[in-house]
Amino acid sequence: MAALTAEDPAGASCEQGTVPFTTIYSGNYAGYRVHDSTVGATEFDSTDSTWTVPDVEDHIHTGCSAGDSTPSVAAWVGIGATDIIQSGTVSCSTDPASYRFWNEDYSAPPVYEGPSVSAYDEVYASDEWLGSNECEFFEENITTGHYDSYLDSSCTHHGENYADYITELSKDMYLPNFGSYFHDYNDFADSNSNNYTLTSSNAQKLIMTSDCTSGGTVLATPGAISSSDAGFETTHEADSPICN
Repeated sequence: MAALTAEDPAGASCEQGTVPFTTIYSGNYAGYRVHDSTVGATEFDSTDSTWTVPDVEDHIHTGCSAGDSTPSVAAWVGIGATDIIQSGTVSCSTDPASYRFWNEDYSAPPVYEGPSVSAYDEVYASDEWLGSNECEFFEENITTGHYDSYLDSSCTHHGENYADYITELSKDMYLPNFGSYFHDYNDFADSNSNNYTLTSSNAQKLIMTSDCTSGGTVLATPGAISSSDAGFETTHEADSPICN
C-alpha cells in the first residue's frame, strides 16, 4: 500500500535504521524485514506467510486529524522496498467492520480480490517474481478452505533485496485497535531457489510510532521471533492519531 520506507503522516523527519539490524521507527509500519545481504543472497524472488486476520471494532471514528478516511489496518507479506509486490488482508473499522484480501504491484494501486475473510480467520499469502515482468499472488483462507491465485503480466518488480512481514497503517488514515495477531511460518527464497526463514539473526525490526521517531507514542510493536515457527506477534499499543 506504500513504499517500505519510514513515513510520517505529519511530515516529521524519520529515524532510519541502518541495514541490516538496527531498529527502524516508522509512522506507518510495524513488523520485520530481511535484507538479502544478511543471508548472502543477491535478491529475493518469493515470500510467504500465515496469519490471523486482525479484528477491529464496528465503528467509524470521526473528528480525527487524519480526516474522514476509514480506520483500517493491513497485514501483508511482500518483496521489495521501493518497488514492492505484496499481498495481504485489510481490516476496516466500518459499521459493521469489513475484511478483505488485496494484492499490489506498488506503486500501482491495490487490487481487492481473493477469497472472503472474517476476523480471526487463518490466512496464507505468497508473492513470487516469475521474470519477464510477471509476478504471481496466491491468497488462501485456510479456515474456509478457499483460495485464489492471480498473475500480473505487467509487474514492475525486477528482483528486490528485502523480504517484508508488515502491519501497516495507511497514510492519512486512523489506526484502529486491532488487539494483537500472529504472523507465522514466515519464509522467503532468493533468485537461486535457496529457501530461508525469518529469524532473530537475519531480521530488522520496525516499530510504528506517532511521529516516526523513537520519542513518539508507540502505536504497534512486533514481538520476538519464534525459533520454532519463524512467527511473531504484533500488538496494538495506541490509536493514531490521538483523538479527543
